[in-house]
Amino acid sequence: MTHTSSISSESLLPGSVIIGSHGRREHLLRQLNSILASNELPSELVLVTDDVEHCELTLLKELGIAIQLLPVQWASDETKRFDIGRQREFGASNANEDWLIFLDVDCLVSPTFLGDMLSGLQQTKRQTQTLLMGEPYYLPAESEINSLFNNHATNKADHLQQLAKKVLPKAQQQWQQAVTDLAIAHPRRPAVTEFVMPTDDYASFWSLCFALHRLAYDTIGGFDASYTGYGAEDTDFAFTAKEQGIDFYLSQARAYHQQHTVYRPPLNHLTSIVANANRFYEKWGKWAMGGWLRQFSEMGLIELTDKQTKPIQVLREPSVAELEQAHAPNARFV
Repeated sequence: MTHTSSISSESLLPGSVIIGSHGRREHLLRQLNSILASNELPSELVLVTDDVEHCELTLLKELGIAIQLLPVQWASDETKRFDIGRQREFGASNANEDWLIFLDVDCLVSPTFLGDMLSGLQQTKRQTQTLLMGEPYYLPAESEINSLFNNHATNKADHLQQLAKKVLPKAQQQWQQAVTDLAIAHPRRPAVTEFVMPTDDYASFWSLCFALHRLAYDTIGGFDASYTGYGAEDTDFAFTAKEQGIDFYLSQARAYHQQHTVYRPPLNHLTSIVANANRFYEKWGKWAMGGWLRQFSEMGLIELTDKQTKPIQVLREPSVAELEQAHAPNARFV
């Protein structure tokens, strides 16, 4: 990517970065260090996390970034179920800036990502009525990226000058080379051929790295809290954006997804996928996550017909053997 952000690097970017994190301390640490290594820093970081007491953000504060450190909002005190849409909604409601950048805790940012996302929005035809998705690339398991940013982590304010002047420029050079060598595009993602590229394919929206103005977020109405656990809340968000007349663009601003263990198919999320698919069909008259549903049906976990109109029922839970067979600890993506 050769574009240079039009936003001045002499001041903080006028935007809030919103992150939700649950049980992912190492991913979060690497993510925060990637933000520290950015060419341009955001004016605010809104972090919704289950690790509030142990989350030390001294360096970010010393760099002038306003910090909102918020506790995870559970869907139920009894189940302690983590819903990413609920965390995003809570983060957005507490953000002070009008330009909002949402990141899954899995995503490291390239040095130009934050600036490119905001300048990308400002280059669209209707800046405050646009949904912009970044370009996610995927890192392998156990890559040197993991140690690269962990090694540069420190919470001592007296090291700030050394970090800013010596360590971060070197980290940026290593970072750029490492992601060039290791990261790959997702095979199901559309190619992004322009810095910002308009599209009518709202189903291609994934919420792991995106940005929009608060006016657009409010027009959409935020994330529907009736989606619980895993699956479909981002597709619902995009479909609502389309219904409300929000423009959708893809961006070449790259974020790099940290590898974590997955299941193929995601049997570990069977219950929430079925519940969310039912909710999506009730709302939109079509089935989200159809590929996974067909795989579940072939395994006898659910019953699914070609002309399914009734809510899907879970017939049985996957066995231990089925879970073990589906487990893909080194896969880059589902």
